[in-house]
Amino acid sequence: MIKLLKFNVLFVLLTGCQEAYSPRPTGYFRISLPDTLYIAYENPMCPYTFDINQQATVLPKKKNACWDDIHYKSIHSVIQLTYKPISGNLDTLLKDAKEFAFKHGIRADGISEHIYTDPSRQVFGILYEIYGNTATNYQFFVTDSNRHFLRGTAYVHSQPNIDSTGPVTHFLGREIRHIVETLNWK
Repeated sequence: MIKLLKFNVLFVLLTGCQEAYSPRPTGYFRISLPDTLYIAYENPMCPYTFDINQQATVLPKKKNACWDDIHYKSIHSVIQLTYKPISGNLDTLLKDAKEFAFKHGIRADGISEHIYTDPSRQVFGILYEIYGNTATNYQFFVTDSNRHFLRGTAYVHSQPNIDSTGPVTHFLGREIRHIVETLNWK
């Protein structure tokens, strides 16, 4: 009887564990994104208007009245907007916007440019989508080519990790597209 029990235990030990153990992958916390209900935003000192998410808070920078930070507190993110008037400096502004976007090319897996044109509203620009673990995954500029130039950058206030912050960065990309699509010059 003892021999039979020893044989059964030995048989179970040798044949019981057929597949190799593999640890579970690291999980991430669920991120609750804000609702996408929009309200009109207008800073009386600035020559533009657009719609923003009602969950966002706009904080003008003290340094310049038309430099705004759109804060998304629930997802620890911000879209920074910088307005500059055009006065013979459009080439410099365009060059600077492209350089700011391509500075992230060192760490990026790739950068794509999405051209935006709306002649009826005189809004022309480029959205730079930067792939990979970079400080910012979206940058853009829009202009009317004559008087106005608005540049923006989206930041997530956490360590760059596209696996965990992916939903937030894609949300910010949609928010930027909405800003550009609803932007009007005064």
